[in-house]
Amino acid sequence: MDKQKEIEHIEKGIEMIWAAYADIFGHKLVMGDISYVKADGESHGFEKVFSVNADEGRISEMVDLMKSGVMPESVFVMPYSKPHNLAEMLADMGLKVEENAGYAIKYLSDHKEAPAIPVDFEVSLVTDKNQLAHWQKLINQESFDGEEVLQLERLDTLLGRGGISLYLAEIRGKAVGACTIVHDGETSYLGLMDTLEPPKDVDYGDPLLHHVFLDLKDKGIKTISSTSVGWLIKLGFNEVCKRKIASLACWQEVNLITKGIELSWFSWGKMRGHNLILGDISYVKAEKSGFERIFSVNIDEANQDSRISEMVDLMKSGVMPESMLIMPSTKPSNLAEVLKGKGYHINDNDPCMLMYLDGYKNIPYTPDNFEMCIVTDKKQLVQWLDIVNKGFFEGEIVTTEQLGDLLGLDSTAFYLGLVDGKPVVSCIIIDDGETSCLEMVVTLNEYRKKGYATTLINKALMDLKGKGVKSISLRAEADGVGIYTKLGFKEVCKRIVASL
Repeated sequence: MDKQKEIEHIEKGIEMIWAAYADIFGHKLVMGDISYVKADGESHGFEKVFSVNADEGRISEMVDLMKSGVMPESVFVMPYSKPHNLAEMLADMGLKVEENAGYAIKYLSDHKEAPAIPVDFEVSLVTDKNQLAHWQKLINQESFDGEEVLQLERLDTLLGRGGISLYLAEIRGKAVGACTIVHDGETSYLGLMDTLEPPKDVDYGDPLLHHVFLDLKDKGIKTISSTSVGWLIKLGFNEVCKRKIASLACWQEVNLITKGIELSWFSWGKMRGHNLILGDISYVKAEKSGFERIFSVNIDEANQDSRISEMVDLMKSGVMPESMLIMPSTKPSNLAEVLKGKGYHINDNDPCMLMYLDGYKNIPYTPDNFEMCIVTDKKQLVQWLDIVNKGFFEGEIVTTEQLGDLLGLDSTAFYLGLVDGKPVVSCIIIDDGETSCLEMVVTLNEYRKKGYATTLINKALMDLKGKGVKSISLRAEADGVGIYTKLGFKEVCKRIVASL
């Protein structure tokens, strides 16, 4: 059998086992171009998007349904998944993608060698309620830490059903092992399996599966597949392919990044000459010069096309800013692709980064002749803004009077670093008591790579930690990633800027 045929057997096995899990746990099974098992809100058990064979346009819809809870929060990405760049698409949409397992297959015709069989060890196919109760108790005990996850009334519906077999291993009437096999007459898949901890030099798993292999072989089944754990490889399984899982596991971190963006733009919107507009499209618009951007888009699916067209018209006419941030939380999730098709320039190179402050440790080193302070008066604010204008904007974007509107706020702190009394480095912290964001980290060219920015940021981080703030986020430029990584920030997602 060639590798493609082996992968087809694995694909069939995964489909069969997840259909079985839907029955075993009483979950919802949905089959289609995107197939998944979904638990209800109070259920234990397994849920996953286990198969994706869809057009690219469906992927953004799938992600939205995952975020809303209609679909499970994680998805298998397999060699046969379509589109073929599914992993990359999901990563760009802010999902965490990691390779976490492989799949292996065994040809049952090759199975001959019998392992050592414990004394009084017997394996039987579960056919009655008494055996079923023993099977259920062992799996609940060993696989689910004693929780009553598997319910007898659900399992009872499986007895005698074609395509699914429950095996029970016993020693003198005591259950010591259990497993689940699904099959279709040609191929099979090993699902839920567990054993009691055996005595020294005794094994329960190998002799249980030896019996299962012989039974399947007698039924004319050619192959069995499963995840490629080491002990299965020892039993003659050969790994065929790797599996990736894409999940919303980092969604809490994405939400913190999004909160940081809101803190930032809510603050800029308080400056004189700026208008803060909140809605399904939120933005800050400067009356003349200043900071402006669409920073949040959350458009309902019902009027997506018309609302996006309206937004584009308003951007072109100058009513809305000419650029916008697109984040993993943006709706629709394919907004970048839509705008690119309308001629927008898309920049997706810069990362959003996050740090939890509870584990942050002070950096005791301070460069020679370097002093730091929090800006408290107009003179210092002029110095702070001069650094930002020279190093960041190459001209005056906002005035001292505008920034002065933020100076007295409890949520903002302007940090200034001086070498021999000369202002050379700046940053601003904005926080709400729980989370925070770092902005405007600028060092004058001739003073870069001397540790000044790192030292100033360290002071800001220690001040936040002292206040009880739990996290801090930032949007990094390419040349700053190294500094932030050394401080302990980690990349969570990419920020996309779409501009006319």
